[in-house]
Amino acid sequence: MKNYLKIIAGCSTGLVALALQLPSFAGGNLDTPNITGIEVNPTSGLIEFTPLVGIHWDKRCIPVNYTLDDTPANFETGTAAPPVPVAQLQAEIQASFEKWNAIPTSFIELNLVDVATVENTEGSLNFKNEINFRSGTNALAVSPSTSLLEDTTLVAGMDIDLDGDADVFDPAAEGINRCSDVDNDGDIEFPAGDYAAGTILDNDVFFAATILGTFGWVTEPDGTINTDIQAVAVHEFGHSHGLSHSLVNQISRVDGNGATMFPFVDVNDPDAEQALRDPAGDDIAWSSMSYPEGTDNSGIAALQPGDIPFGHVYSLITGSVSSVAPDGTSIPVAGANIFAENLLSGEVVVGAYSGLSTLSVGLGPTGTDSDAGLFLPGSVLNGEYMMPVPLGLYKIGMQALDGNPAAAGNISLTAIIGGIVGDLTFKEEFWNGRREGAFETKPSQFQPLFVYPGRIKSGVDFVTNVTQQLGTDISDAFQSNDALGGTIYAERFANADVKALLDAGAVLHTGLVLSDVSDASVPVIFDSAILATGSLNPDGSASIKLDRPLQKRSPFIGQDTDSSIFSFRSPKILSKWVNWVLSKNTNTDLFLLAKLPDGPFPGFNGFPPTVGVDTLGPLTGNSFISTDGGNTFTPFGANLAFELSFTPQPQ
Repeated sequence: MKNYLKIIAGCSTGLVALALQLPSFAGGNLDTPNITGIEVNPTSGLIEFTPLVGIHWDKRCIPVNYTLDDTPANFETGTAAPPVPVAQLQAEIQASFEKWNAIPTSFIELNLVDVATVENTEGSLNFKNEINFRSGTNALAVSPSTSLLEDTTLVAGMDIDLDGDADVFDPAAEGINRCSDVDNDGDIEFPAGDYAAGTILDNDVFFAATILGTFGWVTEPDGTINTDIQAVAVHEFGHSHGLSHSLVNQISRVDGNGATMFPFVDVNDPDAEQALRDPAGDDIAWSSMSYPEGTDNSGIAALQPGDIPFGHVYSLITGSVSSVAPDGTSIPVAGANIFAENLLSGEVVVGAYSGLSTLSVGLGPTGTDSDAGLFLPGSVLNGEYMMPVPLGLYKIGMQALDGNPAAAGNISLTAIIGGIVGDLTFKEEFWNGRREGAFETKPSQFQPLFVYPGRIKSGVDFVTNVTQQLGTDISDAFQSNDALGGTIYAERFANADVKALLDAGAVLHTGLVLSDVSDASVPVIFDSAILATGSLNPDGSASIKLDRPLQKRSPFIGQDTDSSIFSFRSPKILSKWVNWVLSKNTNTDLFLLAKLPDGPFPGFNGFPPTVGVDTLGPLTGNSFISTDGGNTFTPFGANLAFELSFTPQPQ
């Protein structure tokens, strides 16, 4: 498996009317509480906040100017990488800024304007946007932003950071109406006026002084834990202008790289690090959505030479995600990842997250905090989403933030709330128009959607599928990289367990194989996935009828650090056939298999794809391995994270 290191957005801290941004990440914006209009509901007795808002720079503060600390990178003795001089750091940082500045549909502009001794404030508010390579963070880097918690009118002379120096100036008196160091004291002052909740006042980016204790920073990926500066810097500066993390970690069947804003970096794959330097389609779309070019007639958002209006490139897809309660009630889902896959190229172009949430604080029936809570059932206001998508023909998919490849806690406060008060365990599916429902037997079936720039495609609504699972997706590790080419992994599903579901009218439609790959730049591709019958032998081995498979897909395109989907053809017919076969002989079981390619394997490290395993739980005796082409299947020393997915009959 990969040597993944984490890059995060910030940490949780609150001020009176300010918020130091929570560590949230997405194909969208970082979000923050909004206390504008906060009130006590007279019926429920709850203190109710207004909905969470995304953080952003006000147009008056763009371009956003930064100061770099004058300490070289890798300054600590014993670091495995040589020191990087400040002049070289300047070039790397500005080059990273330019990757965002160059997006023709986004008016964000970030610049390095000074080098000076910078206090290692770790994100405290001082109206100085600072960068240094001296942080003690356990992550590769952090990008904390301090933003307004409520709609605010800033008045000239206000001392917001309480340092004795005014942070707000009178634009009429100074003759300018943009954020500037008007008093030449080294910090940035804001022009007086109205600012929306979520407005960023200060952003800092701190890179770890050392990586895993001994490794450091390099200016070219070298295949070691020494980490490329630009690969991480471009990511962090995405957070700096409000972007959260993306869930795109495998663009297509031929490109294993993901979005720059994916929350982890494979430091042992130089090709993956190199790819992170350039924002992918998802990153570009959300920077453009947040700062859309051509939306003003003057100022920073007005068109300049080389700019392209946002509406000339992007359409908006809108919809909602809901689940169905046992009583038939529709429940909004916050924390679903919706993604658009181009049908012609096979590329996952952009993703989004569902839900609008708020915070409700319970005071308890006696006015105490005995029943207090931030995350209450009413906190999810709706399951709506909006996704900017360029011209193309797409299939629109949806998956839960279930931890693979990232969890709700890696995404946003909205997603975290959705995970606490809702259900983020539903299985991946595709939007299929009028056939969308809670009891789909073909969840991979889709309705193509054509989008044209400047239009809005509404009504792309999902209902999460009700499923019953056999097997497990629990995994604490992935199988080691030294597996032989042609190795076959097999999971047994007992006759009685399968028949119990089929006899009750459930439809078998999908096999799921938790998979991974050693190099993040390489797509997950197995030789094949197979559904077959077989039986246990007295010695504990298994005999599987590979010469007469029930279903087979070759090659089998997997997903990176996620469950790879083996959609079965004609699931209702298959279910009836399987039930008949199993009824004939109670010793016949069902097996789901994944076969590795023969090799050699692509990528810098040249390892095969891997499968998820549970090494901590008690052995079930249902997992097997074959290294002789399937002639013999011997017990595997851990439980494979393989599943069969069924849709039950509606009740």
